[in-house]
Amino acid sequence: MKEKATKATEATKATEGVELKTFMPFRFWPLSRLWPLSPFLKNGQATTEMLLLVPLFLIAAIGIVKIFAISVMVQKMELGMYYAGRRWMLESHKNAAFGSWDQRTLLPDIENRLAIFLGADDPFKEQFLGFKRQDIRLKVEPTIIYGVLTLNVYTKGLIPFRPEMEKEWEIVKYVPTRDRPIRWSIPSLAAQ
Repeated sequence: MKEKATKATEATKATEGVELKTFMPFRFWPLSRLWPLSPFLKNGQATTEMLLLVPLFLIAAIGIVKIFAISVMVQKMELGMYYAGRRWMLESHKNAAFGSWDQRTLLPDIENRLAIFLGADDPFKEQFLGFKRQDIRLKVEPTIIYGVLTLNVYTKGLIPFRPEMEKEWEIVKYVPTRDRPIRWSIPSLAAQ
């Protein structure tokens, strides 16, 4: 108690004749007592943790978010390829006379819808995932039995902590070729 009184008298003697421009009611009372967790902290601990550990946590958080973005993009590519394969199977033609329509009209429309589904129309998604509309390519190689659909997406900066690295993601689907949907009926005992 005596120490506090002497500190207070010393501080008042030092400030005699000096006009204080700001009012400081807690000048002699440590601010750490105002904080409820102060008994658990030592002096200087908060500054050290803020300067050293928070940047490490931020770097780890950015890496985790990028890894999550990769998994979301790959899942969206898989779902988009299911849509593309199903639509190609149902709307493309087996007849070679309609092959030009399939390649000039159907394929660009499927590719455009696939790009919109992946996020090519949203500037935030394009920047976060590191691709633009022209980086998404859908290629179809029709064969007699299967149509081979290949989706290529070129990204830049999606790999965590490698902002300049370019990566190509590729998904291949094999879709049966048929001229039109075939009606499937459940076999019944009445037909026998």
